[in-house]
Amino acid sequence: MKYRHYCKDYGAERAMCPGPRHCPPLALGGRCHNARKMSRRAVNQMSAIGGDLNCSTQHFILNGKMECIAMVQRYGRGFTVAEKTELWDRWQRGESLRAIGRAFGKPSSSIYFQLAPHGGIRPAPRRRSKLALSLPEREAISRGIVAHRSIRSLARSLGRSPSTVSREVRRNGGYDLYRAAAADEQAWVRARRPKRCKLADSRWLRRAVARKLRLNWSPEQIAGWLKRTHPGDGCYQVSHETIYRSLFVQGPCVL
Repeated sequence: MKYRHYCKDYGAERAMCPGPRHCPPLALGGRCHNARKMSRRAVNQMSAIGGDLNCSTQHFILNGKMECIAMVQRYGRGFTVAEKTELWDRWQRGESLRAIGRAFGKPSSSIYFQLAPHGGIRPAPRRRSKLALSLPEREAISRGIVAHRSIRSLARSLGRSPSTVSREVRRNGGYDLYRAAAADEQAWVRARRPKRCKLADSRWLRRAVARKLRLNWSPEQIAGWLKRTHPGDGCYQVSHETIYRSLFVQGPCVL
């Protein structure tokens, strides 16, 4: 069986290993770094595009074109939304992992890693909440901002609460930077569940809460202290419910 492999010890540009004389692992009777067995089909493909085989060292000398092809084969693209839908349709019809993999030109392991996180049960499609603002409503807000209309006027025309419109504008750049399409996309991303805990994302906040807990402060006291110390800055605030959840519910424990 022939091998093609890269030698990390030879050249700064990950050049093809030149043979046992210049490769320390091979000179010691071992194998070069990142060895990969090549099938007969791959050998024929290399010969067709100009690759050559040095039989004395069993190393492939490949041109730049083959290098690109090898990298594309190794790092294939993922699944599109349409392909994921077809994948689940085939799985529900009872097709095996190998059969589904052949249909997509991928190994069965790729299919397994799509199914395993959901336990083989098709996840429910994501739907936008009826209570959330729609894209036409966000476009109306954007036009109202350009026309210098007030928040209450916009809320009245949309049949929404003024606090809903105010929150929408504030969390998406304010009056100067609000864009309807970008706001709608961010809302779809924020609606994804489950979310990472705020304490897991903020190292400073996590340390501040941990210090106060060691001083026997209650979560309510910590939340109130953060709100008084950093008024108007949500990045440095956390609710007492989040602290309780981090202590007793989430695993591994954040605090």
